[in-house]
Amino acid sequence: MSVENIGIVQINRTEDLLHTLIACSHFRKEYPQFQLHLIARKQFAKPIYPLLKKYFNSIHLLDLKEISNPKHQENLRPIFSALQNLDVFLASINQLNLKLCLNFSFSKSSSFLMSLIQTPRKMGLLRDQFAHEKITDIWSQYIHSCYRRQTNNPFHPVDLYKKILGARNTPPASPKNIATGIISIAPQGCDRKDQWSPAKWIEIIYQILKQKNDCQIKILQTGDENEIIEAIINAPSLKRFSHRIQSYHHALGSAELISILEKSQLLISANSEILSLSSITQTASLGIFLAHNSPTTSAPYLTNTLLISPRANCFPCLKAEDCDHLSCHRDIPADLIQTLTMAYLDGKDISPQFLQQEISPLSLGSANIHCGQKASWGNELMPIDLTNNPLNSSHAFALIYRITWSYLLEEIEIDTPFPIISENTKQTLINYQEGLHSLYELCEFGAKYSEYAVKESQQNSASMEKIQDYSQKLGEIDQLALMLKSKFSNLSPLIDFFHLIKANIPGNTILELAQSSLITYHDYSNAVRITDELCKSILSKNGVQS
Repeated sequence: MSVENIGIVQINRTEDLLHTLIACSHFRKEYPQFQLHLIARKQFAKPIYPLLKKYFNSIHLLDLKEISNPKHQENLRPIFSALQNLDVFLASINQLNLKLCLNFSFSKSSSFLMSLIQTPRKMGLLRDQFAHEKITDIWSQYIHSCYRRQTNNPFHPVDLYKKILGARNTPPASPKNIATGIISIAPQGCDRKDQWSPAKWIEIIYQILKQKNDCQIKILQTGDENEIIEAIINAPSLKRFSHRIQSYHHALGSAELISILEKSQLLISANSEILSLSSITQTASLGIFLAHNSPTTSAPYLTNTLLISPRANCFPCLKAEDCDHLSCHRDIPADLIQTLTMAYLDGKDISPQFLQQEISPLSLGSANIHCGQKASWGNELMPIDLTNNPLNSSHAFALIYRITWSYLLEEIEIDTPFPIISENTKQTLINYQEGLHSLYELCEFGAKYSEYAVKESQQNSASMEKIQDYSQKLGEIDQLALMLKSKFSNLSPLIDFFHLIKANIPGNTILELAQSSLITYHDYSNAVRITDELCKSILSKNGVQS
């Protein structure tokens, strides 16, 4: 049997590489006949290089400093030296005889890199012969338009990569059930916005060690900043437990860190990278999600993990947004984490009934508690709400879009109960009726002018002036749709997704382009109508009649 080589371009951060690795491991279980070759940035791949070697047949590290370094070609100008070094790097990739190359990075630089890789088939963000952005496969279009730009994305990134790869038959794994008494804690977030205060960590550790005499705490550090960890270790209240607390500083993918996680009974972490690593070691986890780290997109890709997040209306925020208040940090009380940890160590079933009986209404009302589970409709990870707290508008639209996208893009009908929503969310959904109706009318106008263009193109003596006029009308419709985002930001996924689809519609003639435009606007209308009907149904189930 002939070997087929597939290239994977992932030049984003280490966490994205971990998600890519997990998706590719599922793909290899289903399709062992393929060989996978990874193209990654050296600075992001180096921390987890031993892990990557286990899942990829070859790894090609892009080192921009080395490529731009002219020391080996002193007689060349720097630009020519860099080009020569780049040619050497590309030669190592192009000699693999790739049958397919997938771009999982969705960055501008990765799209240009894809244009230099020689392969008959490519997927993801590309560049055409005019250096224009081009994306042809539907899930790559979704990721580029919705996943990285919105706060209400309903899919885990591993599931999105699996959809592109076609790995649909392997479900998320479950944590290993071991009773070692070792609790690993990773208190450092990946940036300032998800850095929880040392005082809360100290309180959690104190209560755990006080109540469990046979427990050990291992504090994990992967970055250079150590102020939080020093504050914890030197806390006066923890001095009598110092013999049961150990601190470790290891690289993210090091054998030592992996060994600690594999021996841990539970991981408590606000660090999304270490939570992603726990997916590979199959370590039971209690994840704390703050700021831009959503429990949908940053959770471990495992079932039966606890995901704790704030109920602040601004959560989750975009990573680029600055915040001086960080009110989401105050929404999760330390005693909630301590109670859930004790329940897990005692082998209790952490169910909605348990939460109602064992946790105060004040704590339950200030935080959301989800449990990662395999979705009933497929091998995807789905956070299940254990608190039944009313949803804010961002979470409500995430659920709505999960149903909408699953039906439109995969023809999957999701059977899920209607959620309870807050009073603010009720008003938001009522206000969004105007935006949805306006967007639907624009879609209908788009379909009408596309149909005019189709009919005119079919005439023996087609008028280019009329076709150009229809095209101008379609451009105006698209601009009006984009303007709706300023007032109705939660409609951005719909608007951005179909705006990208229209920019990549197939066709080599005016007639083919007009026909593709007509089909796209009909799909656009269906998406808006489904979203509108879901909003009305949720409002109706929450006592609001339209």
